[in-house]
Amino acid sequence: MKKIYLSLMSLLTISSCYYHDSDPTVVQNVILYNKSVPTIKSYLAGKWKLNYKIGGLSGNQRTDYFSTFYDFEFLAVDTFSRIDSGKVTINSPISWLKFPVFANDSIYVIEYKLPNGVELAFYPKEIKSGVLDLVEPCPDCYSYFLMRAN
Repeated sequence: MKKIYLSLMSLLTISSCYYHDSDPTVVQNVILYNKSVPTIKSYLAGKWKLNYKIGGLSGNQRTDYFSTFYDFEFLAVDTFSRIDSGKVTINSPISWLKFPVFANDSIYVIEYKLPNGVELAFYPKEIKSGVLDLVEPCPDCYSYFLMRAN
């Protein structure tokens, strides 16, 4: 019985290590707000599923999402798309802005436009336990929490 248990545990350990080593797009933990634009792009590229957002005036207002995806493409023109229930609701070029936060510190903010022309922005804060945190740069705005979609 001990041999079977040890064999099973060894197999699970090896297979879990193999999975992470074989897929370089699986990132579990990385701080993004202090990285360069090319580095941020390398982590953001692709499709992400929006799980929920938290923030607002109270700071803890939560909205859950079930069929909303964000898609970042970095080709000749950097673009951001939002897909709600299979329908593209935002498809906008991205502008990268350097935004001062403290004395000599700054972050890169992603600015995009809604279909009605309103400009919005967020910055990629981090990926923690595989969850991407996108933050709107204002005092009472929201943080958006996404996981990579397959």
